[in-house]
Amino acid sequence: MRFEPKWELALDMIGRTLELGIPIGVVIADAGYGIAGKFREGLRARQLKYVVGVQQNTGVWLTEEVYVRPEYQGRGYPRKRRYDLAEPQSVLQVAQALEPEAWREITWRQGTKGEIKSRFAAVRAQPSAGHSHHEIRDVMGWLLIEWPEGDPEPSKYWISNLPEQTSLRELVYWAKLRWWVEQNYEQLKQEVGLDHFEGRTWAGWHHHVTLCMIAFNFLVLETIRAKKTTGWTLPQVRWELQRMLIGMLGVCPLCRRRYRVATIT
Repeated sequence: MRFEPKWELALDMIGRTLELGIPIGVVIADAGYGIAGKFREGLRARQLKYVVGVQQNTGVWLTEEVYVRPEYQGRGYPRKRRYDLAEPQSVLQVAQALEPEAWREITWRQGTKGEIKSRFAAVRAQPSAGHSHHEIRDVMGWLLIEWPEGDPEPSKYWISNLPEQTSLRELVYWAKLRWWVEQNYEQLKQEVGLDHFEGRTWAGWHHHVTLCMIAFNFLVLETIRAKKTTGWTLPQVRWELQRMLIGMLGVCPLCRRRYRVATIT
């Protein structure tokens, strides 16, 4: 049995999404996917824009390396690889070499304790995936770096193929949008039991996930509506709906525990 890497599974799901005619904006992913050069190549083959995390040892060129077919020497098979590629730098080395004026403080959202902000810099760079095999597999794009004030070294790095005119603020917006994905994933587990499935069949898992997504979508819409009046959060909306169902049925819809209807007001 062949086990596909998770980035191959992700590309397959993205391909199916495109086949269904569902529009895709910018693909965002953590370093678990971003470090795979073939994952980025697959996104470009599907004409998709992306902002993906990478690790600090990821190599890049700051000047564009262009594939030029090696000149035929007259003997044997013609060479297909370039052996004169420049030595790449790690993204950590690039960050450490940047001048102080390259860094800007960017606020990307409001948190419970005020504005959430950090220092960022962005430079044009070309990932050096394939360099060890004397190949050029990537294209020139953006390298986005986050280096919080006072920290000994940068905390996060991203590679993007967004257009050259993209602003630093927009790059930060897309890079930090993953927070909402993680937040939704946690709420799916906590509020509607996404991680409660213990079955063994694909159909059972698929039904469970589908119902969880429908329930979560309903809660999100109700939360948006409630914020205009009560200001409730999603967990509060879920609890109030559960409380209403107990009052109507006399049975908890989650644990099936019975209550006296009269005591729920």
